[in-house]
Amino acid sequence: MSLDGLIDTAQAMYAAGNFDGAERVTRQVLDDDPNDRDGLLMLSQIFDHRKDYAEAVELQRRVIQRDPHDEDARGFYIMSLVRLDQRAAREALDAFKKDFPGSAHIRVLEAILSMAKVDLSKLKADADRLREERGDCLELNLMDTTLALGEHRYADAYRAAKSALEKDPLDATTHNMAASAAFWSGRPRLARRHAQEALKYEPSSTEMRGLIRLSHALWFPPMALTYGLVMVMTYLNEKVSFFVALLLAIVTIKFGVNPILASLAAKGFPAQEIMYLIYVCFAYLFLELFVVPKFEERQGKRELVLKDY
Repeated sequence: MSLDGLIDTAQAMYAAGNFDGAERVTRQVLDDDPNDRDGLLMLSQIFDHRKDYAEAVELQRRVIQRDPHDEDARGFYIMSLVRLDQRAAREALDAFKKDFPGSAHIRVLEAILSMAKVDLSKLKADADRLREERGDCLELNLMDTTLALGEHRYADAYRAAKSALEKDPLDATTHNMAASAAFWSGRPRLARRHAQEALKYEPSSTEMRGLIRLSHALWFPPMALTYGLVMVMTYLNEKVSFFVALLLAIVTIKFGVNPILASLAAKGFPAQEIMYLIYVCFAYLFLELFVVPKFEERQGKRELVLKDY
């Protein structure tokens, strides 16, 4: 099989989740030519997926050193570098914009950088500077959305994401952020709509599928009550610190919900069972947000593994 054929095979394995098989085939290519451009980039993607970002960056640098104008290699390099050194990644993106001003990769790279863990104070300063220089623009809307999400200002985050979607209604990353912001600002129907839009462009997003399930689960009254309590805590978290919000939520349950349940119990209603259901709903909410997405991601990869060629 030709080297191009082997690379195509490796890419198919990678896309299906068979990363060990993709690595074996890619190393066959590099055994024949250690400097093969496609082989080095394919192996760098495998390392990146395994969170071995230093190795991925080193392979990408080898390609860039041979051809500094390799647009794809420069893009992969920035995506891996952001996990190691965000400042260096932003500098690399600035250089990328100067070298490839019309590149279709720019928006994707900016979105990746905006979703990475950032210094919120620096991001706010960058947003203020961009606001003065360019006024309302897509990049500013995305920065405002990321900043608001990072500060748990979900209503503001949704407004900023909506402004971004007015400029680019087909952007999956923005729909993803809009779905999260809508859900945590008490708008589950809007969250479901944005999650469905995000899945059109990123069908593998387990987080978005989870938000859709949660939005349907709210038809169950104890789940709706649980969601309401979480929304109260989320709203308070926008006004005060997290720990104060948590304390107020506990006080609300103890002196607000519990007396209501006690009065229901006195009238013969199954108040204790309702309280247990609320606890179960809290557990389900936690599992859906933090456990199920990771499980589904691993399960999906196992089911899609191709047989070795």
